[in-house]
Amino acid sequence: KADKKEIQAAVRKRLKMKEFEKPKDQHGKPTNTYLDDAVDALAEFLRPARVLDIIRNFLFIREERGNYNKIIARYMQYRAVNKICERVINNLEGKDEKNKGLIWHWQGSGKTLTMIFAAHKLYFNKLLAGPSIFFIIDRRDLEEQLSNELSSLDLNFKHDNIGNVNDLVDTVRADNYLGKKGIFVTLLHKFESGRQWLPVGFDSEKKQTIADRKNVICFLDEVHRTQYGLLAAQMKHILKSAFYFGFTGTPVDEKERDTYREFGYPVDSEDYLDKYFINESLIDGFTVPVVFMPRQEKLHLSADDLKLLVGKIVQEDAFSADEREKVEDSVARELDKIKIFLENEQRIGKISKDIAEHFKEYVDGRFKAMVVCGSRKACVIYKQELDKILGADASEVVMTFNIGDKEIIADYYEQWKTKYSAAKNDKDIRDEVIRRFKSSPVSEPKILIVTDMLLTGFDAPLLQTMYFDKPLKKHRLLQAIARVNRPYGEAKKAGVIVDYAGILAVLVDHGVYFHSGFTSLAIAN
Repeated sequence: KADKKEIQAAVRKRLKMKEFEKPKDQHGKPTNTYLDDAVDALAEFLRPARVLDIIRNFLFIREERGNYNKIIARYMQYRAVNKICERVINNLEGKDEKNKGLIWHWQGSGKTLTMIFAAHKLYFNKLLAGPSIFFIIDRRDLEEQLSNELSSLDLNFKHDNIGNVNDLVDTVRADNYLGKKGIFVTLLHKFESGRQWLPVGFDSEKKQTIADRKNVICFLDEVHRTQYGLLAAQMKHILKSAFYFGFTGTPVDEKERDTYREFGYPVDSEDYLDKYFINESLIDGFTVPVVFMPRQEKLHLSADDLKLLVGKIVQEDAFSADEREKVEDSVARELDKIKIFLENEQRIGKISKDIAEHFKEYVDGRFKAMVVCGSRKACVIYKQELDKILGADASEVVMTFNIGDKEIIADYYEQWKTKYSAAKNDKDIRDEVIRRFKSSPVSEPKILIVTDMLLTGFDAPLLQTMYFDKPLKKHRLLQAIARVNRPYGEAKKAGVIVDYAGILAVLVDHGVYFHSGFTSLAIAN
């Protein structure tokens, strides 16, 4: 007959389960502490109400290319979703006026699924009586990823992709301006400030509109980027009475861009509704550590250039790769010298040889890699140099092409289209390249070459090494390096960032721009 300690040890060893939170303290408030007794934790987990909640709202089947997988919530997803639902219900029942919240979950913890779980649970809550639920994204590639995830799950609802601004206007104006009910995926940029959302002469003072409805829920992804300007203000004007829940792994705390103030209640000492930090993710095994390795220091940017980039570079996150090429001349002139340096063919040739040596010795056959370049032109040059050493099929460029591109980019585009002539368009080519990259550690291409695409939201666990030759800062840098932090079998002990620009060393040494503990926990030398 086993005693209590033996039972506890067996439960911990056999289940390896995260201990559940105590539901409430004597005052009826969440304790935010974990049960120390494993048997009690198991009993708490198996409460009938909790098991039924998990089966009903947190357990789904995913179908991808004929393959079926069972999806169940991780404990931090379950916790965050129920906090979201509790906030909405308490507000609607008049118990609390709070109508927003920040979900601060580290990269790789499954924020997309957390949003979907929350949407599913709220959609079928009778108190909301036919809600309008919006997933609002700020980039087309992330919009597509979210839509694909929704389509792959056996959810009990269908979603609508809002294709353009006119579709969004129709959604808002539906049902005599009360708005269409359902689940919607859209881009923040479709909330145009110059658009007439209500017809001229419409008296919104006397007639209820979607702006008055409280059963409107907005889930906003990557809210550290684009929730502080005119588009966000327009969205909140149109959906004035909605609930807003912001998701990010890298909140910012700046004078004009404060994620905590925008989605939290700092006055009430609530910076976030739920938090799942880097150290928790590492302990749980949902992510692996990321280490960085400076190489070819003689080819790094100079100290003065690094100082310029850290201190004066234009906010990248508000622009796409194409738009950044159109920023004001004064900034462009400042950065022109650095751009020329990063596109220097002789320098890229030397780095490419080093990349090839490192890749063949440490990565090839076991994992995949990515080269992050300073510009689209640099991507093409890196491709040409790596082809000389590794062969044409070993690497592939993933980026956008434009009418009027410079000759070196335009010439490569023609080669790229010829190579993938069976594809209908550029998007299909990129999708096929990514599919092949993800299929196995030995499939080609083995290396992706990028400058802007795939640095956020790209989930490929077999990606282990990132060769970094692009100056990034703030949350953009952390998001980029987090592409290599996904676990992949026992062999992947850590993600690796090989730094050829020198920017990582500067940021780690000085802890620039990051919340206390970010750099020390996110990346190690």
